[in-house]
Amino acid sequence: MSAIAQMSPHYFASLFKQSTGIVPHQYVTKCRIDKAKHLLAKQELSVLQISHLVGFQSQSHFAKIFRKYVGITPQAFKANFQ
Repeated sequence: MSAIAQMSPHYFASLFKQSTGIVPHQYVTKCRIDKAKHLLAKQELSVLQISHLVGFQSQSHFAKIFRKYVGITPQAFKANFQ
């Protein structure tokens, strides 16, 4: 993102945090989790497929991060929509 804005990574990160309240990495992770929540609600894909679609290397890492941000596991979230 800093290259697109033609800024140094450090300067971009400090301005980003100043304007949004979170660092770029947290913002990207939040966007990935939001996309995963949307996909889980649709019920068309498995948790494994969704974890790969939103950019996680493993289902276990996805589940750990999802639980950190949402408070429940992806499987439990998906079960709420059945």
